[in-house]
Amino acid sequence: PPRSTLFPYTTLFRSVILRTTERQEWLDLRRSRESPAMVQYEHPHRTVFTPLEDAAWWERTVVFGHFRVWTLLYGDDIAGFVNAFAFTHEPQRTCETGIVVFEPFQRQGVATAAYQALLPLLRSELRIEQTWCGIHPDNQPSLRLFNSLGYRRDGTVSDPPIEWVKMTLTL
Repeated sequence: PPRSTLFPYTTLFRSVILRTTERQEWLDLRRSRESPAMVQYEHPHRTVFTPLEDAAWWERTVVFGHFRVWTLLYGDDIAGFVNAFAFTHEPQRTCETGIVVFEPFQRQGVATAAYQALLPLLRSELRIEQTWCGIHPDNQPSLRLFNSLGYRRDGTVSDPPIEWVKMTLTL
């Protein structure tokens, strides 16, 4: 299906604004993820796309609703992004979510506020019943974040050489 009611979407929770990300902004955000602080918890064999490949990916997945991405604004600054993807409908409506908060904005409540805005949106707009995320086992800040949001450990997701910690939340 083409774009849903989530485009454009803006919400405010505390001092964090969650805004639907536009194509060029996504391409810029992707390039900003190359810092050592960002890649330390990524898969070691992740694919790095060229800008042209990234643009093609956007057209295939975002435009047709397989991937949703929102920019996190903290004051006047872009603080990162949050996304929802891997939508399933059996046995219940489920999606995987992920978040990247850029280093200068970490440990300021940005990720917590972003998820406190995102979770009701997933439930009301997309009718998602359960969400999950895969977290690098060494990423203690993310494990604490998702635990504080009510997510519970639900096994692992195998993606050799990493066994990601699977955290699940029923909405």
